[in-house]
Amino acid sequence: MKIYENKILRILGFIFIWIYVFGVGICFAAKWYAIGISGAILLAVWLNSGLIGDTIYKYRVKQATKQIKRHGIQLFVDLNQCKVTTQKWNTKKLRMQEPIFRIFHTWEIQFWNGVSGYLFPDIYHSEQIVSTTIYTVTYTTKYNGKTKTFRSDAILKEKVSLEMLLQHYGMTTIYINPKNDNQYYFDLDFLK
Repeated sequence: MKIYENKILRILGFIFIWIYVFGVGICFAAKWYAIGISGAILLAVWLNSGLIGDTIYKYRVKQATKQIKRHGIQLFVDLNQCKVTTQKWNTKKLRMQEPIFRIFHTWEIQFWNGVSGYLFPDIYHSEQIVSTTIYTVTYTTKYNGKTKTFRSDAILKEKVSLEMLLQHYGMTTIYINPKNDNQYYFDLDFLK
């Protein structure tokens, strides 16, 4: 099914590019500036919709973090008591699923992968194994009469350097929502 989805996306990308190029060109040539400019603005918004959505999501996360830091219960943590946990897995991936240039968005990736796959089928239809490793910091303690484990967000650092940084800083804080102890913020901002 994925093969057909990729082909459909590639075909739609080609059609969209041709309609946009010729449609806007005709609109500008006929001095229909309102249609041409609005089409260009809609295209720019559509191309950056992922970027706009990511920005809104990051803003909301930042605001929620500020709220929980301001009103949350502070739990002071000795980082030497924390444990670094590892999650590692391997996945098989077609080379066509990787973007050629990482600055492009999905339809551009599909377009350039389609062109490259057509020109170099032996390279772009081969499989490769991608290994992914994610580290998290966990802290287990008694909280409200129960044993509770607090887990940080994923950390993109090597395990050895992460453990050294934890030893160097020594202490941190976990901010817990007083109404719901499943909502918390493990403050490891010093790792950024």
